[in-house]
Amino acid sequence: MTHAAKPDSRYQNTPEDYEKLVDLCARGRVEQFIPWEAIEDETRPIDLNVAFYNPAEFFSQELGGFLAGYWRNRQQSQPHHIEIVAEKLTMRTILRPVAQEYTIPMTIGRGMTSLSPKKKIFDRYRLSQKRKLILLVVTDLDPAGEAIAEDMFKSLRRDFGVTEIEAYKVALTLEQVEDFDLAPSMEAKVQSPTYRAFVERYGITDAYELDALAPSDLVDLLEDGIQKVLDIDAYNVELAAEEADSAQIVAVREQVDEFFRTLHLGTSNDGKTC
Repeated sequence: MTHAAKPDSRYQNTPEDYEKLVDLCARGRVEQFIPWEAIEDETRPIDLNVAFYNPAEFFSQELGGFLAGYWRNRQQSQPHHIEIVAEKLTMRTILRPVAQEYTIPMTIGRGMTSLSPKKKIFDRYRLSQKRKLILLVVTDLDPAGEAIAEDMFKSLRRDFGVTEIEAYKVALTLEQVEDFDLAPSMEAKVQSPTYRAFVERYGITDAYELDALAPSDLVDLLEDGIQKVLDIDAYNVELAAEEADSAQIVAVREQVDEFFRTLHLGTSNDGKTC
């Protein structure tokens, strides 16, 4: 409901209700009902100057992260090159952990994907030297979302000559709308160039947005889509190799740490000896 005193009030896809929801979420964060890290605004980046109080603090930071954060390319032995393409920037924080887990590149198109991101997808595919390019597409179920998925497939064939290409819509599909009993977000836009094709294909005039899905459900759908195109045996081999890699890195790091301890580089402001 949009108003506690009005039990029958419901949020609609209008600018007024959008502002109400934004204000509600903002107050919820201030009152600590919603964790600050639960919402991220990537459209307003902040650049901070990296500065240190003294060399010891710098040594502490650099050595503390030395040889940390190793990820093996878990896709390197896959027979095909896999890419994720998502329509909305708001989906990035939900989908990114899955993409990172499988080390699959992900592109956020923010609507119809422009030529430059398509070129980068093509470059990664060509660099992989794999036979086939597989696209996992995540868009709304509306005329624009369908156009995004089709345009990505056609453009890579037409503009970059990729003949061995497959595209699968991971979400949102009509079957998923029915399975999760999702409510429509709005009427599909009649002025959309693909409106007629959308209505003929699905037999509906409603539009459904990805945001109607629970984040956990969207994560499950993406993982299920990845599993369907993944060579599981090859993937498990990479996981086992990553464990061996990590053990080797830990051994090297311990040796390097021991060496740096003999240098007596000083003490940082937090009291740690470098």
